[in-house]
Amino acid sequence: MSRERGAAKTALDFKLRRTKRGELVLESGDFDHSVLPPPGKLTGGVWDALASTPLLLPARALPLRILLLGVGGGSVLHLWDRVLESWTWTGIERDARARKLFREAFGLPRAPGELVAGDALDYVRATKRRWDLVVDDLFDESFRPTLDQPGWLLRLRRCVARGGALVTNLVWDDGRTSANRAYRDRLLAAFPHHVQITCDDSENRVLVSSETALLSRGVGARFAQRTGVAEAWKGFRARALRGKVSAT
Repeated sequence: MSRERGAAKTALDFKLRRTKRGELVLESGDFDHSVLPPPGKLTGGVWDALASTPLLLPARALPLRILLLGVGGGSVLHLWDRVLESWTWTGIERDARARKLFREAFGLPRAPGELVAGDALDYVRATKRRWDLVVDDLFDESFRPTLDQPGWLLRLRRCVARGGALVTNLVWDDGRTSANRAYRDRLLAAFPHHVQITCDDSENRVLVSSETALLSRGVGARFAQRTGVAEAWKGFRARALRGKVSAT
């Protein structure tokens, strides 16, 4: 089941588009926020990388608890339905139209969860809860609004349960590459263990950060097995990084 609470104003001009491949795309301006692929298919983009991140965690008690900051149309939530056997979710989305399209066009995932209407920065500041996986996927158009927020990273760390991980979606071509690199350096300094996932067709870099060693080896094979798509990991790479390492 899912419930929505709180209130927020619409900030972006969200529209739906159907591609020739049958994908449902949630877009604003020139930026694609969410993609829902046809049954049996994957997005082929950063959403697949985000969906693979729970497979990097060592074995944990179930259900796996996930916090998603910036739901959009919920692409990754639907992919997690295919990847994970037992999980719950909390999704934060401030935009009223995005929440409406998520419910009515994309549909809710099968897993039990909660859709919170409100600003993610305020939610993270106030919450006392902890999650096994915290996914920071916040964007205003193609820009990340949290890069320069004082204390943001510290607050995110407090949301991560012991042995869990923080997932950050960074973009290298949004006009703020230097700010993204600086933020990644802060992430590398804040946690001892990291895995960076990249895709040939995307400028996104998904960084998974944890106090615990992550299972980077074989993640592509595990993702392909869980999704039932043999070429699921084609063009993707997962690379383990050490804390305080300046990686390119």
